[in-house]
Amino acid sequence: MRAGDEENRSLSRVGLVSDPLYRPEPTLSGLGASTIGVAVFDRQIRYCAINHSLAAFNCVPAEAHLGKPLDPIIGNLASVVGERIERVLLTGKAITGFELSGKLPKRADIGYWLEDYLPIFDERGRISNVCVVVVELTHEKRVEQLLRDCRMKTHQRLTSMLRLAQSGVNQCLRSAGYDHTRHINSDQNLKAFNRLTKGFQEILAEITAVEPARELQKSKGEVPPNVLPPRQRTVLQLLAEGKSPKEIASLLNLTPNTVRIHKARIFKKLGVDSLPALVRYAIKTGLVEL
Repeated sequence: MRAGDEENRSLSRVGLVSDPLYRPEPTLSGLGASTIGVAVFDRQIRYCAINHSLAAFNCVPAEAHLGKPLDPIIGNLASVVGERIERVLLTGKAITGFELSGKLPKRADIGYWLEDYLPIFDERGRISNVCVVVVELTHEKRVEQLLRDCRMKTHQRLTSMLRLAQSGVNQCLRSAGYDHTRHINSDQNLKAFNRLTKGFQEILAEITAVEPARELQKSKGEVPPNVLPPRQRTVLQLLAEGKSPKEIASLLNLTPNTVRIHKARIFKKLGVDSLPALVRYAIKTGLVEL
């Protein structure tokens, strides 16, 4: 293979794969290399452009999407996604922050995604296409479920231990008898034990809430990305990819000020104080690639 052919193939792998009859806007073409999934649909709700990230989510080659309707690609999820694309085509209004879950035909397990549906207008101001932006949440959802299971099991074990201890103390108090000389001391001991029990329960509640989060932290003390809400993870990823707050606001249908607020909260939660530090964090945790 010649060097020029290799270069063209490399560019096609990072670009937006599109139907020959469809010319994507320059901004959309730039999203071809993003790790966020991007697809463009025509008015017949057929794929006319897609990037390789979304194709990987669907486990179907990018080229195999072109000209196809939703059904053969995403199966039972087609009715839900198609209904939202139709709504955007009819109203001209974006739909953002829509959470979708289900099983794709080419994937073994249930997946989770956060999706935005954005109208694309032609030079006459008419809606010509709909762009769908997809963020994969499957890993984060599985981690959250593991955390919930861990907290529940820990709480059940500790509650069982507490009840066992309480039963043992009550049995000791009963065996000691409640005669005239011991009744006051027994009552006082029982009240003291009840106070101890309440304090113990409060401590256990704090432990079960904090420990699983600590277990997920890296050995070097880095805060894991899943502590951020999905929207902030998306903003973090786009910031690390070099997008400005204005560009991010346009992509996510937000105001620039909202993006700046998300940015400040991300900095605080992750403990970073500069954009270069944020980029290093995103690369180190695998949110973006070099």
